[in-house]
Amino acid sequence: MDVTPADVHLAIGRLVLHGVAPADAARLGAAMERELQRLLETRGLPSGLARGASLDEGEVCVPAGAGPEEAGRAAAGAVYRRLGSARAAPGRPGDSGR
Repeated sequence: MDVTPADVHLAIGRLVLHGVAPADAARLGAAMERELQRLLETRGLPSGLARGASLDEGEVCVPAGAGPEEAGRAAAGAVYRRLGSARAAPGRPGDSGR
């Protein structure tokens, strides 16, 4: 079964932004969303992700002085890379039950 980006539901339960001005948070989030969409459209789903996956929390470091758009793109790239090593989500097809 082929999965297209339109079939993908990605939920980020919590995004903590240290050092980001409240006024820039929405711009960062929007840039992150756009970049994740672009990555999924141009590169496709990472291997095994179509079965459902879960990521543990992680940190993303962005260059000092990065604006909200650059920081959002960097965060999206980090999330996309981590999706490539994600484990099956509990209760999803492909879950080993461990």
